[in-house]
Amino acid sequence: MRRDNSDFITEFVTNAGDFKENRDFFAFVELDDLACWVIAKGLDTATDKLSSEIVVGSIINDFTEKPSIKRRAIKKYIKNAHKALLNESRVVKLHASVLVVVSDYSSIVYASAGNIRLYHLHKDKISLKSKDHSVAQIMLDAGEIDEIQLNHHIEKNNLTKYLGQKKRISPLVSKRIKLSDTDTIVACTPGYWGNINDHKLEDILKESEEPGDYVLNLEQDLLDNIESELPNYTVVTIFTKKVFKEVEEKKNLYKKVAVFLIPILMLAGGFGIYQKVKSINAQKAARMLMDQKITTTQKEVVNGDELYKEGKYEEALAAYIVSRDNYLELDKRDEAAKIQSKITMVEYILEGKKHEQEGLKNYNSANYQAALQSFEEAKVNYLKSNNYNIDEIDKNINKTRKVIEAINYENEGDKLLKAKNYALAREKYSAAGAIYLTYELLDKNNALSKKISECDTHMTIDSKLETARKIETAGDEFFNLQQFDEAVIKYIEAKVIYTELNMSDRVAVIDGKMKKVDEMKASIIFNEKLQMAEALEKEGDTLYFLVEMTQANLKYSQARSIYQELELTDRATQVEQKLQKIEQSKLEKDREERINQAVMLTRSGDEALQLKNYNDANQKYTEAKAIYSQLNMIEEAGKIDEKIRNINISKNMDEIEKYIRQGDIQLTENNFDEALFNYRQASKIAVDNGFHEEENRIRELINTTTLRKYRTQADRYEKTGDMLLEEKKYSEAIFNYKQARNIYLENNITDGIQKMDEKIKNAENREKYNTAQLFESEADFKFNNKKYEDALINYENALKIYQEINLDADTQRVTNKINQVKEAQKTIIDKIKELF
Repeated sequence: MRRDNSDFITEFVTNAGDFKENRDFFAFVELDDLACWVIAKGLDTATDKLSSEIVVGSIINDFTEKPSIKRRAIKKYIKNAHKALLNESRVVKLHASVLVVVSDYSSIVYASAGNIRLYHLHKDKISLKSKDHSVAQIMLDAGEIDEIQLNHHIEKNNLTKYLGQKKRISPLVSKRIKLSDTDTIVACTPGYWGNINDHKLEDILKESEEPGDYVLNLEQDLLDNIESELPNYTVVTIFTKKVFKEVEEKKNLYKKVAVFLIPILMLAGGFGIYQKVKSINAQKAARMLMDQKITTTQKEVVNGDELYKEGKYEEALAAYIVSRDNYLELDKRDEAAKIQSKITMVEYILEGKKHEQEGLKNYNSANYQAALQSFEEAKVNYLKSNNYNIDEIDKNINKTRKVIEAINYENEGDKLLKAKNYALAREKYSAAGAIYLTYELLDKNNALSKKISECDTHMTIDSKLETARKIETAGDEFFNLQQFDEAVIKYIEAKVIYTELNMSDRVAVIDGKMKKVDEMKASIIFNEKLQMAEALEKEGDTLYFLVEMTQANLKYSQARSIYQELELTDRATQVEQKLQKIEQSKLEKDREERINQAVMLTRSGDEALQLKNYNDANQKYTEAKAIYSQLNMIEEAGKIDEKIRNINISKNMDEIEKYIRQGDIQLTENNFDEALFNYRQASKIAVDNGFHEEENRIRELINTTTLRKYRTQADRYEKTGDMLLEEKKYSEAIFNYKQARNIYLENNITDGIQKMDEKIKNAENREKYNTAQLFESEADFKFNNKKYEDALINYENALKIYQEINLDADTQRVTNKINQVKEAQKTIIDKIKELF
């Protein structure tokens, strides 16, 4: 077997760098005649799939089923991985770079797609460096950049070929490369080679004494010299301490027959690849598609909400409709109903927007009645949405109504003007003009000014005087009715006309009337306020007598404010004295109530403490202490402090017992880690609070549980080993026994170590005995077929093992068989010679 007559050592290192997740993946397999190394780098950002793992798994699986070093076969491995990646990309697009190296232990063939690099070092010098499929490589081949610039060029990760792309993949496949003893193969992802210079591989190799040192030194050099963000990186080194020599195979001497498990070393925690990665289960794909659709729909809902907040209602409506339809398709009726309510809300808003735009269009076209109708319809829709600010539409409605009101005034003025009632017409026009100016309808106001001028032209002095007298008379009537504001308005209107007519005597009369109005208003207001203040003071007296201090205080305060406003100082001082008496009574009552409150809080705290409601007790005691402290009752506050300290002790002891009980429950179910967690929580509380007796008790529980945990773990490995031994899976049995022994050794469990040593020895001997019997059986077969030389080799191999494990009977039996073979090998001449 080629593998047995060569010595290849594989070492590797991989790291996520400065990122949370490592998207590189590496695996290799060594068979009797061929070996395969695969390294891949994920180029996507999918969270639920690792594209590099899919690629590596597919290639390793294909190789183990049909191992070959032929270029066509290697190319097919990569194409199958490409198909597997496309198959997994139905939901999320997956992409990866890959490098495959296949060896027959005397030469290699490598193939790649992407930018994972291979170096071949011969006599500590780089004799070959693989090309990649980057734009930087194209620029190098075209002479635009030199070799030194390649590793650090900005286009080194801009790929023209990679697994998972839509077009067909045509990987680069090398010719056979002969290997020599002490050669070194280095394979690395761009996270490594993109941050170093190639000569470093040669320099560090010369300084490294062991294969394992070399890969670690390469990594350390990278970490020491990196200046920017460190990406995922993987470095694999293959040392050819001894390559297979073809002449040795032809001699066909001492051929070993053995059954070996195929060692597959994989990244990501030693995960084994044993199954095909070619297609996914249809049901799983459907479920993934459904999950993806739900996620997409949820994102669409969030997008709709954001668009709604931004006022992009049509886009929000489209997003909501897509979300609703998706939920209905997924048969999620409740979610669809919720989205439907949002759709209805947005539809009302959009309908309102439509009417509002129509209203603005009609308003700008001076079609105010139609505008008002549209605005009101818009408001109705906005109100139906239950989620739209109607301030703006209310402004438009009020503005339109005012403009319509102004138009009505103007129309009334037109009728009055036609009836030659110029004064009243002018009044209507003025009212309309004020509204037009308010809403900046300048054209209408300018047109109205002409009408007002026309009224002024037609109005004679007599008519103005008559108008003024009528207005003055109306003012007198309002005065007699004590409607002073209306009276003042009329007097001002009359004064304006009298002033215009230069009738100063009438202006003076009007001024006198207006002054009288002010005096009457002031007198009435003074008397009203005085009566109100006296009534409030009287109410306060009654409430004080009834000990309704709060209400009495309010009434007195209101009365005092009015007296002060009326500048009645004596009356205000009298009420102030009453307020001071209330304040003194209130302070005494408040102190008594607060003391009673503190007593009740203390009792409540005592009751809560008895019920072990520590938080409630602590809260009640703390509130009581705060009251005593505010009232300067130091002794009572000190007593409460003592109660609070006692709470903490009881609370901590209960916490300790709770954790111990929980730990005991977990221990009965052999949940050792959960039990230890609870015991350690209890221990921490005991240590923090100086509970030394409890601390010692818990420490003993932790020690006992820890020992039991490790014995249980070791026992599992031991039982697995026993089962595998019965199934004659000796290597796996020995592995499990050694795992159990390591646990015993790490925890200094002497009896367990001795027991495992015996079982390991027994399993090893049984494995050797089984191998010897295979040799002996094969030899018997060869002997019966007169292949004496082959039979002799197998008998001698069996004899060595029987002697090694001290099986005398088996040793004697095989010795006899060897003698029979030698006897059978003798020729007739040899036998004649023996006679003479």
